[in-house]
Amino acid sequence: MKNIKMSDLKTIPNLLTLLRIIIIVPMIIAFISDNYIIVAVLMILSALSDLFDGKIARKFNQITDLGKILDPIADKLTLISFVVCATIKIPDLLIFVIIMVSKELLMLLGGFVLIKKNLPVPQAEWYGKIATAVFYCCVILYVIIFIFAKSVPLPVFITLISLTLLSMLYAFARYALLFINLIKNNNLKNKIDNNK
Repeated sequence: MKNIKMSDLKTIPNLLTLLRIIIIVPMIIAFISDNYIIVAVLMILSALSDLFDGKIARKFNQITDLGKILDPIADKLTLISFVVCATIKIPDLLIFVIIMVSKELLMLLGGFVLIKKNLPVPQAEWYGKIATAVFYCCVILYVIIFIFAKSVPLPVFITLISLTLLSMLYAFARYALLFINLIKNNNLKNKIDNNK
């Protein structure tokens, strides 16, 4: 992006995004040390910073090109770090990982198609943010139950998986429609331009 300025790092939304990236290291250390309470606190702090950075950026007109790059990087790094650590400690979480990775790979494929057609990749929409928040909540809840009960009852497990799957599928369906509409509109524009 052409308008990236290092001075944009001083904006509150971008500082919150950087905080989210910095939090990853102590979160991994806490996981390795089996200090799950600190893990849960750091994940809640990360989720809150993710929630507020976008709101602050929009409200105070602090949306920057740097932020558009940093925000999804912070999201993906946090998500990947958390699920890898959690799955190593609790193998049952693998199904959450499969759902999340499948959705992200399909989104990546969609983004690649848009880029190949010289179309702008849309920013994260509210339904994508909600799907990520549901994922965080379900996995954190699973980890907390596992810590205190040493196992997660099957009905709770099925409920958490269902919520995660439904939110991810909904977000994916909405993004798929958005991507398809962008491609259709572009094809229609090209057709009109060619007929002139």
